[in-house]
Amino acid sequence: WTSGGGRASWRDGLLLLLLAKPLNSAQTRDPFYIIAHMTNSPHSLDWAIREGANAVEADIQYDGYGNPTEFEHRGFCDCSCPHPGSYHICSHSLRGCSGRGASASASSHLRHMARLPGLALIILDGKVDPKWGDRLATAGANLARLVERELFGNGYRGKVVISAGKINCFEYVYAAARTASGFRNKDRYYFAFDQEGDKYSSVAAMLSRFTRKRAFGTGISACAPGTYYSGIRQAVAGVRSGQIGLTYILDAGQRSYINLGVHGIITNRPGLLKKLAGKLGLRLARPGDAIPIARADVSSPNNCDCDYHKGGCTISSPAPPFKACRCKYKGFWTCGGS
Repeated sequence: WTSGGGRASWRDGLLLLLLAKPLNSAQTRDPFYIIAHMTNSPHSLDWAIREGANAVEADIQYDGYGNPTEFEHRGFCDCSCPHPGSYHICSHSLRGCSGRGASASASSHLRHMARLPGLALIILDGKVDPKWGDRLATAGANLARLVERELFGNGYRGKVVISAGKINCFEYVYAAARTASGFRNKDRYYFAFDQEGDKYSSVAAMLSRFTRKRAFGTGISACAPGTYYSGIRQAVAGVRSGQIGLTYILDAGQRSYINLGVHGIITNRPGLLKKLAGKLGLRLARPGDAIPIARADVSSPNNCDCDYHKGGCTISSPAPPFKACRCKYKGFWTCGGS
């Protein structure tokens, strides 16, 4: 580079090089969600927001008729195993896995969430069972109606993910998606199966059958940590290719998953994750931030499967569209599908 003669000066060249320099990943990545885990009591919700969470996860329970009744984990949860005394939800705001201090009425808890400032995302983890049969669909539809009335009806401006752990509860998620599609706030609902490990393709293919509002989450419990790098890598690639809109993982190897591009981390220690997010320069999601709608589908495999339950076989993984699944009892309390 030389000056004069109509050529660009060396200063111009330097400016061009600076402009061409790639932006820092923290400036270019999607907004980030600090998702407080097991916020099943009023106190835990308020504590999570004070700690810096901009999203929450809570466990919804049902009665024998498929009506959502309360938020409560029950059984074994992350409060059951040893946990650090500082920053941890089980040490500060949640009194165990069930009972008083660890639960709340479904309706009142959703109204409480609607009043929390800055809450951009709510993940409703359905505590459902494939053995429920027709009650699965009833439960999914009833939850969507309750969310529309008690959450969005009271001014909530963020997004909601309605999830089941396993694909064998597809009727629950499908019914929720179908019901929500007729609501005024239909664009704020997303759907997931979030305990299928690294099986991104299976989850994305099932969601592709009935919704474009797709999320992929994975992880089980901080008491039984595992690594799901493959699943998150596939999911992040799926976001880029338009197959899904949101990725999240349960509390584990936070920096590693952030580096992979995950959108959110479900954590028992939102205060520590807030510090890490600040250190990395991540922009936290706000209620008005969009989550992409899928524009490409993932094809379903040409198979199906059935599980044995008391009284016979039921479909656990449905056949592809326009095909039927035939269940067959194989003996010794096992079933198969074709």
